[in-house]
Amino acid sequence: QIAAFERCRAKRDENRKLRREEDEAAAAEAKAALEKKVVKKAVKIKKKQVVRQAVLDDVSEESDDSDIDIQAVKQIIKAKKKKRAKRQASPSPEPYDEPYDEPAPAAPSVYFV
Repeated sequence: QIAAFERCRAKRDENRKLRREEDEAAAAEAKAALEKKVVKKAVKIKKKQVVRQAVLDDVSEESDDSDIDIQAVKQIIKAKKKKRAKRQASPSPEPYDEPYDEPAPAAPSVYFV
């Protein structure tokens, strides 16, 4: 019985070690995914800042006063809309060939007075 108990303990320790390794691998994978997501968001924010700064620099170079050039802003908005349209250009579901007819309501079997 003592030998069987020792084998049981060894197996239990081995299983604990395997579970610990699996948990550590899953945690490392989740951390890497989160880090990738944070970096992607930071890049996105930085791009927005660069665009805004470029617009402000472009506007300030063109005019001496602090008014924002409407045409420059409109051009940037059009470019963004084109990008969004390309990104969202997924095919819409096809409409049905035949119109859907709802079945006629059945006559009630019981009338309440």
